Amino acid sequence: MNSPTSGAPGRWHISVSTNTPETITVRAYDASSTVIAERLVDLSWTSLSEGTECPSPSVVDPVELRVGA
Repeated sequence: MNSPTSGAPGRWHISVSTNTPETITVRAYDASSTVIAERLVDLSWTSLSEGTECPSPSVVDPVELRVGA
């Protein structure tokens, strides 16, 4: 997995290079490296080019992790 990149405020984008994991664990840490939120997520991948013979990029719906109240 590549390092996350910042999107809109409070949003991050994560890309994986050659695999499509079925599940991921998303965690948020505070400044002292304590886990402050965690979620196990089942992913459902969708090909961006359905019906082609060549492998194509795939995407999942956004994953939300709420942090704080």
